Amino acid sequence: MQRIRGILLAVLLLMTAFLSSALAGEAGLKYDLALEFSEDRAAVSVNGKYGYVDSTGKMVIAPVYDFTWGFYEGMAYVKKNGKWGFIGKDGQEIVDFKYDYVSYFSEGLSYVRVGDKYGYIDKTGREVVPLVYEDAGIMMNGSGPVKQNGKWGVVDPNGQVIVGPKYDEVSQWGFFEGFVAVKQNSKWGFVDKSGKEITRQLYDKVGVFREGMAPVSRNGKWGYIDRSGREIITVRYDDLYSIGDGRIGVLKNGKWGFLDKKGRMVIDNKYDNAKGFSEGRAAVSIAGKWGFIDIDGQIIIPPVYEDCANFSEGLAAVKRSGKWGYIDEYGEEVTPPAYDEARDLYNGYAWVALSGKWGYINKYGRLILAPRYEENNRFSGGLAAVKLNGRWGYVNEAGREFIEPIYEEVKNFSDGFAPVCLNGKWGFIGLHSEVVPWSQAD
Repeated sequence: MQRIRGILLAVLLLMTAFLSSALAGEAGLKYDLALEFSEDRAAVSVNGKYGYVDSTGKMVIAPVYDFTWGFYEGMAYVKKNGKWGFIGKDGQEIVDFKYDYVSYFSEGLSYVRVGDKYGYIDKTGREVVPLVYEDAGIMMNGSGPVKQNGKWGVVDPNGQVIVGPKYDEVSQWGFFEGFVAVKQNSKWGFVDKSGKEITRQLYDKVGVFREGMAPVSRNGKWGYIDRSGREIITVRYDDLYSIGDGRIGVLKNGKWGFLDKKGRMVIDNKYDNAKGFSEGRAAVSIAGKWGFIDIDGQIIIPPVYEDCANFSEGLAAVKRSGKWGYIDEYGEEVTPPAYDEARDLYNGYAWVALSGKWGYINKYGRLILAPRYEENNRFSGGLAAVKLNGRWGYVNEAGREFIEPIYEEVKNFSDGFAPVCLNGKWGFIGLHSEVVPWSQAD
């Protein structure tokens, strides 16, 4: 298997090198700014104007725009002569440049503004929701917030009014599990997709529905309501965590315990501090020391640590004698506490710091790259940006310095390329680490 992986990597590097050598034009960094690739297009700036190159280096959309962002759902919003519109991946201007503001497309719609009026357009430029509103928001979960005569309501993607504009505020997150939070006279409640209020506006704070429940707060106390608006967990707790592994952490009289989804106390309020459940484990603190319990409340990792984080991808960062390391789900120290900082695992790797320098471990807790870098980014495309002596480069997952730190600024790899900046000019590097010789010309 290792031999096959090595062959595949060698083939990939040869293909990338071949692509680089085949590209026409002058080598080097030449753009005023370059953004990451998205949908085989990357925005670049030339003499203050923006256009797009494709993954072969061809300038497929001429730099004639005042400002732009990356492509999303096949379209990009761009600004020209002070007005916003949308273009397709071939540069065709799909939506006329007549708007004073546009959002990115979400669920097929963008909310737009002309003067002081808002509405929604589809990908053909058709105004699905007329521009008659005083404000609007992103279409999410099949709903978009709109404001009229000083009050907020909700419309669906067809422009039909779901919730009439009569509230002081509506949640910008839209409907979750069929309900949206609405605010009136400084109090929150919920309505369903028929516009029916399942609970009156009674609460000072609310969350969103998950697993048929939503957290609510009144007079500094917290509880949960169900889909009918009934308080299945009485609003009496000083604090709480959201649902995790079927358990809800609650604080009462200075002590933490855990309820099940029906509001039954399954782990008594006896801990000085606690964190929510993750991967079947919850961190709890007794007398200033942290350990872990399972969903039944059994202590599976004794409280011997000064601090800890939740489990992530099978490991949890823990602090002992002022230093951080990692334990596995059984409590074995797979990385002895030796670091000043330790982050959660992400895609199999976690960054650790010692004396202000960063390196990383793998999912088995083994140190792959000794701490020597000043800053770092997460891995993307098998590489992570790192900063050394004020300059940026990239390391790979094997802990090798794959691209020498010589750049003033860099961005993440996407579609095999990353934007980099040297001497104030931007360009792209490929996986072979050489500057891609792309011309500004077609």
